[in-house]
Amino acid sequence: SAAPKPEAAGASSDVDVVSAAAVGFVGMGAMGRPMSKHVCSAVLRAGGRAQVWNRTGGRAEEAAAESGAEVARTLQDLQGCEVVFTCLPTSQEVESVAQQLSEVLSAGAAVVDCTSGDPVVTRRIGEQLRAKGIVMVDCPVSGGPRGAQAGSLTSMLGGDEADVAKVVPLVRAFSGKVS
Repeated sequence: SAAPKPEAAGASSDVDVVSAAAVGFVGMGAMGRPMSKHVCSAVLRAGGRAQVWNRTGGRAEEAAAESGAEVARTLQDLQGCEVVFTCLPTSQEVESVAQQLSEVLSAGAAVVDCTSGDPVVTRRIGEQLRAKGIVMVDCPVSGGPRGAQAGSLTSMLGGDEADVAKVVPLVRAFSGKVS
């Protein structure tokens, strides 16, 4: 028999996020802000903790008001997060943020990078995080800002199978299709 298709998950659906009680989202741009709203709302509905950060604090405050998340004033405030999503303009910003996160996240935490970045840099970031016991899942998305707002993005996950499985329930919060 055929495997069931993953359902599109938006703000109104139940998403199994019990494996991630504390989630952060970095990058409140045209894609990141609506994606963070879906993830943070799902985490909060499940009784978890959600935080958002943006280099310009006002954007983080606006995003937090939409989802109910807390505003992380600094990346260090994301200490204690089990999963941190990044959705940034380029791999260079991801590398800078990941380096800072590697100093505060605990071993076993995961960074899920949704930036459409440079694969060579993404692999290097993954190696740097792995050296600190932090896992990285590459999660480029397609569907544009409308798909992000609708929670219907296509997300293409890459990384260790167990690490990918850990974050799929969260990724489904903003995805119509996960592969």
